[in-house]
Order: sequence, then C-alpha cells, then structure tokens
Amino acid sequence: NGGLRLTNSTPGLTNCTIRSNSTSGNGGGILAYTDINVGDVVLNNCVVTNNTAAGYGGGVFALFGYGDLVLSGSAIVNNRSRAYGGGICATMSRGTLRSRDQTNSVSGNIANYQFGYGTYVGGGIDVAGNSELANCWITGNIVYSRHTGDYQGLLAAYGGGMYSTLGNAVLKNCWIAGNYAEQNSGWVNGNSSRSFGGGVFLNDGTLLMQNSTVASNTLYSWTGNIVGGGVVVWSGKAAFVNSTIAYNQAQGVDTESATVGITNSILFYNNNGNDQIINPVQVSYCDIQSTNWPGVGNISINPRLCPANLSLITDRKSTRLNSSHLG
Repeated sequence: NGGLRLTNSTPGLTNCTIRSNSTSGNGGGILAYTDINVGDVVLNNCVVTNNTAAGYGGGVFALFGYGDLVLSGSAIVNNRSRAYGGGICATMSRGTLRSRDQTNSVSGNIANYQFGYGTYVGGGIDVAGNSELANCWITGNIVYSRHTGDYQGLLAAYGGGMYSTLGNAVLKNCWIAGNYAEQNSGWVNGNSSRSFGGGVFLNDGTLLMQNSTVASNTLYSWTGNIVGGGVVVWSGKAAFVNSTIAYNQAQGVDTESATVGITNSILFYNNNGNDQIINPVQVSYCDIQSTNWPGVGNISINPRLCPANLSLITDRKSTRLNSSHLG
C-alpha cells in the first residue's frame, strides 16, 4: 500500500517523482516512521503528486520520534486524504518539519476529500510539533467538514492551508494563498458549524510569520459562522513581522485566547473592508484598513496592492512601512 514506506530509515531522495499511489491506511505517497535517532529524511527536488490515503497524509505521513522531515526544492501537490493533512500530516516528537534552500510547494491538496462526517484539519499541512518553513508556497489547498442529522456539539473545518498544534511554527518568505476551509452540515439540530483559518490555524504553541504573504484565502460555513480568513491564533503566542495579509474572506487575523503582536505589516482588503483584526492585538508600525489602531506608528492608508500579485505600488505616504518584502 502506498508509494514508499520508510521505517527507521533516512535516505536522501533526490530528483524523484512519487505519483498516483493509494493506501487504505496513512501516507498515500510516503509513509515515514522513526523511533530511534537515525537522522533526517530529505526530499531534494522531488515531486509527490496525485496520491490518495484512506487515512492521514495524502502525500506524506510522518510519525517521527527523532529526526527532521526536510523539503528542499520539492512539491507536494494534488494529493488527497480522507482524514487530516491532504498534502502532509506530520507528528514531530523531537524533530522538525522543514522546508529550506529553494522554493517548495504544498498545493492543490484536499483533506477529507470524500466529505466524511466530523471535524477535519489541514488541507495542505497538518503538523503536530515543530515546523520551520522557508521559501514555501502553500496554495490552493482545501479542508472539508460534513455532518447531517441530529448532532450536538461543534463541527468545524480548521486550516485550509496549514494547521499547527503542540509546537513552534515558523513561516519565513512564504506565500499562503487561495486555500479554502468549508464546514457544510446542512440542517443539523443543535449543531454549531464553523470554519476557521482559511490560510493558517494555530491551535496552540507559537507562530512566527516573517516576510510572508497571506492572501485570497476563503471560508464557508452553512450557518454563516466563519472566522479568520487569513490566520486564526486560537491560543499560545504569535508574532507577525514584515508581512502582508490581504484579500482574505472574513478577518485577516483572529486571536482567541492568545497573545499576538504585529509589526511593520499590512492588513488591507480583508473582510470586505470591515474589521481586519478580531480581539486584542499589540500592533506597531502597521497599515490597517478602516481603523486608527492604537499603537506606535500605525496608519490607515491604501497601500495600493495589485490583486494579481499583491506587489506594492510605491506610495510616499507608506514610507513608515518596510515594503521590501513585497513584490
């Protein structure tokens, strides 16, 4: 079952394609497991595509007691899982999920592609543990949640692009765009139906987002209860630095029981021009639409972002922002 199974083995996979495999378990393309310290699993210039898992991790499923899972110039695209993590589902007990060196892509993946009943997470990436993603594209991923009948409780879709829990997440020089989270229950008695975090959902732990763009992510809930089209920080701590969060359906950033700081960043065109941020956030030297947000150096001036690529057309009035990360 599946394309490649690695058990306490850490090969360097280079210039490879893992395509059109399926499994009745986890890891349609790759299933990797370590419980001893044997090093890292590295995908160098590899493509993992069109794989299907009846369980977790349509493209890659990693259960690592030790070592890192590393993407270098690789693409995890158009994979599907019936459970969490359409592209990647990774539990990193001591190691880290990493992307590095060259551009890496996690795109077009689907979690819960057969519309199973319940709550589901991570259309592109579902990671429990530490992650450090640099120079990455997380785009066009989808997570679905469904239920019909008499159900008491919360049903939700979390993290169209990425869902992170139980660790420290770092996103640097990343493009997180066009992801989608949908909770569609039909008529359910006593049900609370919600969609959270079209781009990124941080359940707990920490998040550092730097020099990154979160754009054009969308949500759907049958009850109309959608929260944080860009990023949701449910608990823990998060810092956004030199980043742009724009054109997302619903709010750009939602913070629940979390401590969040945003510095030198742009939040514009989210939520149809209404509230860009929900709940208290410490903000400084930012451009935030439709509000005079308290804090040092904040402005609310149209940054003139181009919807096609969100590059910044230079505006002298925006000189307090470091726009070098855009383009």
